[in-house]
Amino acid sequence: MNWFTFLPLAIMLTLSAALAKAPSRLHPSWSARLLATTGAMTAVAALGTGFFVAVNYAATLAPSAAAHVPEWALFGDDRPVPDAVGVPAAVLDARDIVRE
Repeated sequence: MNWFTFLPLAIMLTLSAALAKAPSRLHPSWSARLLATTGAMTAVAALGTGFFVAVNYAATLAPSAAAHVPEWALFGDDRPVPDAVGVPAAVLDARDIVRE
């Protein structure tokens, strides 16, 4: 896993923070739509990043099970995901799955 893993989330968090703080010359309804769209995109980027981190972390815990995971889900280098990143991602991903 490399820094490209976190790039979508970092871009969307930066964009969300910038749009929330910047004064807008748009009509309030358009500003609300823009911020809602950016917020939704940030949530999707966060869920996607969490999913990929959780899958890669799970693959380091059970290498024999990683043979059954599609190749596209395991990208980057083969270094293990640090526990400080993998455990919260796996917990959050499992919590979202249980809610559905």
